[in-house]
Amino acid sequence: MNLFDRIKSIDITQNLANAKNLAAENIASGKLKAIELFEKHRPEIEDILVNGLLKVAEEKLQDNETLQQVFEKGYEALPMAVRLLLPRATFVEFSMKEKEPLLLKVRDYKQKRADANSNAIS
Repeated sequence: MNLFDRIKSIDITQNLANAKNLAAENIASGKLKAIELFEKHRPEIEDILVNGLLKVAEEKLQDNETLQQVFEKGYEALPMAVRLLLPRATFVEFSMKEKEPLLLKVRDYKQKRADANSNAIS
């Protein structure tokens, strides 16, 4: 291999390494922006998801597949600005990570509603 070929090979290797580093930085930056967006709109997102989960039977709330379907439908109810910046897969991933607090809110709401109904009947 002559000197020109070695220099060309080094340049390509450096360019590939630089491209890989830049891609990793962009992915990390995009993930941070998605987290910030999710946190900024958390109350609105929680309301949408809790309302969707209220329609689900109690035994189905334990099924991750059902939860993912509800979260995917909930994504459609988000404001357009949020949907443009927050990918569906990221939204569902964040929602699945936050499922326990969401399910607790759903159970609390259902319990309060049941208590109110029983007090109204009494």
